[in-house]
Amino acid sequence: MNLRLAEWIYPISKLRSCISRCASSAEWQKSANVWQAGAGGVGLTRPLGPTPTGSARSTTFGSFFPFVDPPMGPDRLLRYQIYPSTSDIDQGNSHRPLHNIKLRLYGKSPSSRVSETRPKRNDREEEEEKKETKFDAMAAVKVLLLDIEGTVCPISFVKDVLFPYALQALPNTLATQWDDPSFVPYRDSFPVAHGSSPEALEAHMRDLMAQDVKIAYLKSLQGYLWKEGYRRGELKAPLFPDVAPAIRSWTDRGLKVMIYSSGSVPAQKLLFTYTNAEPADMTSHITDWFDTVNAGLKTEVCSYEAILAAHPEAGAEPGEWLFLSDNTKEADTAKDAGMQSFVLSRPGNPELSLNEKSRHRVISSFNEVEV
Repeated sequence: MNLRLAEWIYPISKLRSCISRCASSAEWQKSANVWQAGAGGVGLTRPLGPTPTGSARSTTFGSFFPFVDPPMGPDRLLRYQIYPSTSDIDQGNSHRPLHNIKLRLYGKSPSSRVSETRPKRNDREEEEEKKETKFDAMAAVKVLLLDIEGTVCPISFVKDVLFPYALQALPNTLATQWDDPSFVPYRDSFPVAHGSSPEALEAHMRDLMAQDVKIAYLKSLQGYLWKEGYRRGELKAPLFPDVAPAIRSWTDRGLKVMIYSSGSVPAQKLLFTYTNAEPADMTSHITDWFDTVNAGLKTEVCSYEAILAAHPEAGAEPGEWLFLSDNTKEADTAKDAGMQSFVLSRPGNPELSLNEKSRHRVISSFNEVEV
């Protein structure tokens, strides 16, 4: 059974030199075939011939790649697909140069290959080999982009603590601050029909939160309501134990750490100011903050491209950014923008499907991020 084993981002220049070397090998000339893949790298379709083009102007293509140890079968081949990220595909111009490509490896499941080529190992050894086989070619990382909910702190903190706190504080805030200059900008950001009275605004906010709608004016008001709770010590962000040490270690080594969450930037800063870490304030380790207002929705490629464009001084190619999130759709989108991405499996997070696990590097701790 063929399974996806890995997905990496490479500059097109490196890919071309790699293919050039492979194409000149006797192994390639004897048995390799080049295939054209559908847009987005979905499926292999028709054979084009025995020689790879290696062209930076090819929109999408895949091939067979000779792989010697361990063998994938009688032909000793490991199948791979190469295709551009969504942002590199221009439907109106098929000759647009590519800057980064995705390389997806396919082959028999790691456990199957172990049983075919080596004596049976214990469960721990097989698990370690799976990890090494699937993800042993991570590009250098200069910037770590972090999600919050389910990644740096439990989902339950947001769902069971922050959300109820906002709803509890809302009625008194509306009654005492409706015309307060500090509250008016939040009130006026709501649609006119829902911001005409305290009753209408409260009903609308409760409805949005019940549906878990991620909309800018709601997130901004939530942050405003949480501010006093943090300051009074009623709220404290329970970071996972590995988070603060990892962030400090990364920044001490010169790496940049940034935050990208659907929660508003002010709410993000509050969360990282009042944590359970020692010292509690982690904001000095964060280079920048992004939300749905200054970047965009987290499932749109242009949002990640906006984040990349905001920091040219980082000196990092898209493939040198690593996005960490518990959401596989967000991870897919970050990859489409050229970034690397790992998916966090934390206590309380929804169970990942087998398909999701096969498509992503899944980790349970920041300690597994080797940069």
